Amino acid sequence: MTKARKRQSAASAVAVLHCAAGKWRGVIATTSDDRPTILAWRRFEADQNEQIDQWLDKHQVGRVIGVLPAAAVICRTRPLPDAQPEQLTQALRLQAEAHMGGTVPPHRQATAILPVAEGETSRSGIMVAWPEAARAPLPPTRRRITFAPDVAALAALLNAKRPTEPLLWIDRHDGSVALAISHANGAILRAARVNAESPRKWQENVARVIAETALSVGHTPAFIESLVDAVAATTAGLDHNAAALIVAPQIIDSACARVKGGPDWVGSDPAWWRDYGIALGAVLASTNQLAPLTQLRFSAPVESPSPARRLLGALSNPSAAVKTVTICVLIAILFPFLVGGLRLGILKAKHSSLQSHLTQTREIQTRLAMYGELQDRAWPMTKLLADIACNTPQGIDLDQIRIRFGERMSLSGRVRPHDDHSAQEVVALMQENLRNSGIVKEIFLNWGDRNNFGAYEFTLSAKVVEAYHRYEYPAELDYGQRTLGDRLYPPASQQQENAEVSAPEELASADQLPDDSPASSEAPAQSETAKDEIPDDLVEAVDLTRPVPLPSQRFGFPGPTAARRGRGDPSGDGASLPPSQNIPEPLTPQQIEVMALPEAQEARARVAHALRRGSLDMETRPRLQEEFRVLQAHIRELIRELKTP
Repeated sequence: MTKARKRQSAASAVAVLHCAAGKWRGVIATTSDDRPTILAWRRFEADQNEQIDQWLDKHQVGRVIGVLPAAAVICRTRPLPDAQPEQLTQALRLQAEAHMGGTVPPHRQATAILPVAEGETSRSGIMVAWPEAARAPLPPTRRRITFAPDVAALAALLNAKRPTEPLLWIDRHDGSVALAISHANGAILRAARVNAESPRKWQENVARVIAETALSVGHTPAFIESLVDAVAATTAGLDHNAAALIVAPQIIDSACARVKGGPDWVGSDPAWWRDYGIALGAVLASTNQLAPLTQLRFSAPVESPSPARRLLGALSNPSAAVKTVTICVLIAILFPFLVGGLRLGILKAKHSSLQSHLTQTREIQTRLAMYGELQDRAWPMTKLLADIACNTPQGIDLDQIRIRFGERMSLSGRVRPHDDHSAQEVVALMQENLRNSGIVKEIFLNWGDRNNFGAYEFTLSAKVVEAYHRYEYPAELDYGQRTLGDRLYPPASQQQENAEVSAPEELASADQLPDDSPASSEAPAQSETAKDEIPDDLVEAVDLTRPVPLPSQRFGFPGPTAARRGRGDPSGDGASLPPSQNIPEPLTPQQIEVMALPEAQEARARVAHALRRGSLDMETRPRLQEEFRVLQAHIRELIRELKTP
């Protein structure tokens, strides 16, 4: 069930509490549909009254109806003229005022028109009243309750049926007798209280009430005697604290057809109807034209007007209205002066030299106006130059920067391949950096000629959109955190840190030669030997899964390297220079032996890069492979010495 359906079910759930023979019975049903749906029923013993509220909360009951016994109410059935429903209601109200007058307050009386049976030409109305002097058991619950007499429940069960048997509810616990008897012009309902001290008096008094009621509507003596005998036979075996509902089978069948959700108990269990029949009748009464009979209240409803309504009531008095208008006019005239004087007094108390503060405030306002005007008519050129510098990768030499307020920014210079990036990729990286900074947009690029060293001339223009935007540059782009000199020539401490960080990576991948190298088959054995020589504390202290850059790699180039390297692409760095410039000079073992760790790592990177070329001759490749192995052994020895205390 969805939340909306749950809220609707809670709002339409009705609980009827009926006290019969000194014990409370309850029935819960939903009345949102055209037919009520029975949800639950329960009988509470004398020591279980405090559980009633818990039961109501469990089923999310939104309305509670308490059943008043016939001993506490007054009931009258009056014939009505043949007229429209609106006229019938008005005529019934007039008769209620005539019969009850001012003896019962309005919140304790109600009227309703009885349903008409098939073939009836006359209509009847029922009037009920709950005198303030009459005592009735109130349901033990903290919820707000409305009340319905048990005779109203009989009227709902009777509905448009006219059985020959009487519809009777009797309770010896308080002497209540409520009955409905059919006659030629409809039905008559009556509520009475009789003496129930002894079984004999109880039967006599119940018979007397039935006989009087039947005689008042013109039934014959023989028919009345049969009614009395039938009821006497039913009530003969009742205990002092017993209650009973005498109802014809056709009434039960009619009630079953008007409700939903009830299992097989309906119509087949007389005990259920004896305990819960009146409560079910009250549920049916709350859903049709008898609903006014279920809205009696114990006390008069107290109206709590809103503040606006109370104010309107007070202003309805002419003298009060004149006084209020006068006061409002005076407040509207004097209030600005009072507020201004109060503010001036507070300012004078807080600032002894108020004039100097006013002068300073005017100066600040003037400066703010000037700064706003400058922001609208000028750009921070120094900041823009710094942004251009941070977004320019290594490999680009800018010859000219042209920035003029309101016009497009223009950059011209040369770009050369750098760190496995082609010239085109270096410029593309600069464009991406400028675009990510959010300072410019609409970036256009024009290429020039290429010189003998593989550098290209280019011109880049862009539209400045956020000149004052402060972009948080990452560390690899912020030259304020790490200058170009530190990146090109790191200090000795930085070289030592790079060596320590890259030591495990060097040992882990020391023997990884190019795939086409004939010495690659010896790598696993050498690698195992190198791993055996690594101290245990070094292996545990360093994360071997983290990639460590080679010493030749530079900062400022995030992302993948040139994918076209070594494939013959003219834009790649492998073909932009002559082959001799990509092959390192021969190194002798004596030269390698005197190299420091950074120099050896740089030399090994150059040799490995050259070995990946596919155009090496038969003499150069063996030489480079031998130099790679010697450099690898030397680097391993230097790292071992570095870690030895």
